[in-house]
Amino acid sequence: MQARAGAGVDTLALSTTEGAMTAGPMRFSGRYALVRELGSDLPRWALVAGTELACGDLQLLSSDAPVTVGAVTDEGVFRASVRCETAAVVTMRCPTEPGMVRLNGVDQPVDVSFDQAAGTVRMALPPGSYELEVRGL
Repeated sequence: MQARAGAGVDTLALSTTEGAMTAGPMRFSGRYALVRELGSDLPRWALVAGTELACGDLQLLSSDAPVTVGAVTDEGVFRASVRCETAAVVTMRCPTEPGMVRLNGVDQPVDVSFDQAAGTVRMALPPGSYELEVRGL
């Protein structure tokens, strides 16, 4: 389903099968996915119990185990809530060049790394719930 959201368009999809699914410009593997497109920007996206989310040519998330993630980019700050039932290595698109990084309120956590060229953040997480915040330079 696609719906107007102010100046943007939300694409929302529920999966009825195992494996990858396509809905509009979105490809995902999981139970539920949402992407908000605002021009060429993707300021908000979510994936429930999945391992992959992409929109067009942009890979938003990949994980080696199912995770639930909700992410938003607003005024140079990238925020993501991540929940995993089992240990997971999670890679997310991070459009903000990091100046400050916090994971669960702690600055510069050891297990968070950035790939500047790809514009991604990668985390190795044990089971649990996490709040990631990346503030721009």
